[in-house]
Amino acid sequence: MNQSLAQKQKQHILLAPQLQQSIKVLMLHYSDLKAAIEHELENNPCLEKIEADLTPHRKDKKDYIRRKNQDTQLSLVELHPAKQITLEEHLLRQARINFRSKKHLEIAELIICSLNDSGYLDMAISEIAQLTDSDIKAVDAVLVKIQKFDPVGCAARELRECLLIQLETKGKKNSLEYKILWSYFDDLVNKKCALLARRLKVDLLKVKLALKEISLLDPKPAHRFSYIDKSTYVIPDIVIDRDEKGEYKVFTNARGLPIIRVNQFYKNLLDNKDVSEAEKNFIRERLQSSQTFIHSVKMRQETVKKLVEYVIDVQKEFLDKGKKYLKPLSLKQAAEYIGRDESTVSRTVNRKYIDTPQGIFKLRALFSTAIKRKDTTDDTQGDLSSAAIKERIEILVEAEDKIKPLSDEAMLKYLHNENIQISRRTITKYRKQLKILPSHLRKE
Repeated sequence: MNQSLAQKQKQHILLAPQLQQSIKVLMLHYSDLKAAIEHELENNPCLEKIEADLTPHRKDKKDYIRRKNQDTQLSLVELHPAKQITLEEHLLRQARINFRSKKHLEIAELIICSLNDSGYLDMAISEIAQLTDSDIKAVDAVLVKIQKFDPVGCAARELRECLLIQLETKGKKNSLEYKILWSYFDDLVNKKCALLARRLKVDLLKVKLALKEISLLDPKPAHRFSYIDKSTYVIPDIVIDRDEKGEYKVFTNARGLPIIRVNQFYKNLLDNKDVSEAEKNFIRERLQSSQTFIHSVKMRQETVKKLVEYVIDVQKEFLDKGKKYLKPLSLKQAAEYIGRDESTVSRTVNRKYIDTPQGIFKLRALFSTAIKRKDTTDDTQGDLSSAAIKERIEILVEAEDKIKPLSDEAMLKYLHNENIQISRRTITKYRKQLKILPSHLRKE
């Protein structure tokens, strides 16, 4: 056997620890930011809290916390929330028990903080590896472990993976159900039982029983945590208000957030001759960490404010008149305007809420894809947002003859008459997202 030495060049992007922390802080919503600040105060003696009485920016406002209902319209209430554990807290507790390595725990925390409301992972493995300065294999190993935490299937990247994980955890990796999900997912979705029976060379009854077992799996493992009842509250990260001139202004929600600064006592110890060099090195390291964290929080607030100022400039009609007037707006457009990359804007928008004159919404809801108008010479009628199309569908359904409700095809004709380029499949998709039944089930 011949052995030889060879050099191999590999390109690897390393992010400075300061930049990594800035990105993580940027992703935090209000409640997590508050918890992160309190955690730093407890663990870093070189940070101190400034006692201050923050009053809300609105003269007549108490706690601008609103209850969330089905369509995200929220009513003003006093802040008396019952403490409920979140999915994030539940998974982080398990992570701290299961991961002994500091690096693995760092990866786990980023994965858990990147889950959406249904418990699915929205961030790419490569991006997690870059942000944590880890290799892909290490991230993948941590992810696989998290996916088997309770609730099983969280952190999956799509539905099929989520269901496969649940079957595997139940010891059914060699089952008919697993084979159907793995190899014939499209046939399963379309309930083609006879075709599945032929392809798998099994009895039709076995296929039907397998589909029944699959239907008992949980497609949204985070649902018992993400369900919001009357005692659960949404705290907005950003508040939009009018000034005396009637112009919209952006305020980042700092109410309740601890105000922090570097502890001058520890800074002065660096000049104390009685303090050993080892102790001074520790103080220097902690002071650097303090300054980095304070800077990260400041940059988060500035980035959020700058982004939302651009958004309200684009969406002024929505703020004045409602979601029918929501304009198309992409993350890429916003990124170009504020001079940041698209991934930064995505992290800024992620899991944050905005309090507007039209109610409280997820910040991401103000970004919408464009639907083209066709052959129009009216300059005032530009492209429509997907949210505006959904509004039109709701209006059509509300105004329809209940004895002869509109089919998706009929709604398509109405929209085409308004010079809106859209397919019937898209109308069906939007109708389902709006939880509107098909026409034959709406008939009275």
